[in-house]
Amino acid sequence: MNYLDTPEGDDLEPFRVLPALADALNNGADRPSWTDSALRNLMAQRTKNGLDRFVIKTGKKLLISEPGFRFWLRQHSPYKQLELSLKGGPADEIQ
Repeated sequence: MNYLDTPEGDDLEPFRVLPALADALNNGADRPSWTDSALRNLMAQRTKNGLDRFVIKTGKKLLISEPGFRFWLRQHSPYKQLELSLKGGPADEIQ
């Protein structure tokens, strides 16, 4: 899977619950960037922000694809938006 490909099928595994995803994203940092509540807020808005394609809901539990979340994060980073605007992508079309 390259930088711009959407993960599919087996590339979406492993799926994690919110606390495990936060641990994986923070990678043992002393001051974590991703808290359970920050991820919970993103998951509450998943149909609006596009994360719903990387989430499986089983009862009350949400299972989130770690590779899918990291892909979504790269696509929504300020650097990605700058890269698109420099290439004449969607950011330029808005103006």
